[in-house]
Amino acid sequence: VISSVSMHKGGIAIIGGGWSGLACAVTLRQRTDTPITLFESAPALGGRARGLIWEGLPIDNGQHLTIGAYRATFDLLASVGAPAWRSEPLRWSGVGHNQRVILRWELPDLGWPWRVILGLIPRWAPQGWPWAWRLALARLLITLVARGWRDKRTAGLTAAEWLTRLKMPAGLIEHFWRPLTEGALNTEFSQASAEVLVNVLRDSLGGPQGATRVFWPSKNLSIDGVDVMRTWCEQHNVSLQTGHRVLKLGADCSLQVAHADQTTLGYWDTIVLALPFNQTVALWQRSGLAPTPAITRLEQMTARAITTVWIRLSMQDDAGVSGLPVWFVLSDPADTGQHYAQVVVRRPGLLGVVISAQQAIDDRQACAGRLRDQLLVHLNIDINQCDQKWITEKSATWACTPEVSSADHDAAQGLLGIDGIYRCADDLEPGYPATIESAVRSGGRTALQILGRHHSH
Repeated sequence: VISSVSMHKGGIAIIGGGWSGLACAVTLRQRTDTPITLFESAPALGGRARGLIWEGLPIDNGQHLTIGAYRATFDLLASVGAPAWRSEPLRWSGVGHNQRVILRWELPDLGWPWRVILGLIPRWAPQGWPWAWRLALARLLITLVARGWRDKRTAGLTAAEWLTRLKMPAGLIEHFWRPLTEGALNTEFSQASAEVLVNVLRDSLGGPQGATRVFWPSKNLSIDGVDVMRTWCEQHNVSLQTGHRVLKLGADCSLQVAHADQTTLGYWDTIVLALPFNQTVALWQRSGLAPTPAITRLEQMTARAITTVWIRLSMQDDAGVSGLPVWFVLSDPADTGQHYAQVVVRRPGLLGVVISAQQAIDDRQACAGRLRDQLLVHLNIDINQCDQKWITEKSATWACTPEVSSADHDAAQGLLGIDGIYRCADDLEPGYPATIESAVRSGGRTALQILGRHHSH
């Protein structure tokens, strides 16, 4: 029997303890003493980008490589005292048969256009790339820069359609464009938005010095990020209520929250929905609220799954891959079928293998068989002989397709169409795919919108 306990409380309630909710809480607290309470249904904070401990080893619930162009994330972490993340220049490496790096492009840590100009010099040129590939990529980048990184030919097209129309070499598509697109946009190459892909190129290849550096946490996303934000919030009197599920919200800024064996009803001055699109829609409908344009947009979005497989290596297998880059893509699709696992991340004694852009969850046994075949060919590793940790997020992200409209100005500012109720999430950064960076930017922007409105009143 669920008992109902009624309480009245002012201040700001944030629903969701992922990166957008934490960024919103930190930004608010840095600028106001208004009471802030954050509700998270899970026992831990971090949402879909958090760390875990598996057999004593720090891992993540997914691979979240971050580039230097995404400054809001690192500014947030620095503001709460998080340790510096590890980084290196972007090295796009393709591993073929028997652990051999057959294709490699190491970008110099310089700004545009020098990183591409140096690409014509043998030391920095893509190794193993035919000249046709190099010229095709250079021609495309020069054209995009000349047009201010706005190519009308991408309107309404998928990445596959756009690059096919540009007569991009098929080999370059399979080695570079397909894994880049599916890794960055978490959407199948045949369905991913060409326009958003151009934005990713603009911020990385076309960005200033340091924009293409790759960053990752030294231990995991929680130890080097989420936990530090949690400690900071606790030290600054932000009330963090984990294990609390919000059942309903009202247009009067009321919340019905379930925890343990009781339900609490509270009233707030401001509510922030720091939730993914599908959870926002579900809560909105469960609450019986009339749909607004911002909610209608979310109802048109679809989810994509991501699977990360962590593999504990034997000493022999670990030594065998020790000479490989810290992260790489698996090449030679002609031998192993179309890219299944796109990216492999190497940590001491571990491999993390990412299978993204999953429209549906494959049968686990069939999935494991395909992955085993692929890693046997590329890395000489039989995962059937290794301990494995499979992490599948069925609704890990949203499909970044041409049909998905960017948030309009009001929605991007966190407005939902009901006074006092706001939202922040990774789908609210116009022209961006789902990333930690877009979540952080949205959280900070919504916080400033709340503060601006309160000040104006």
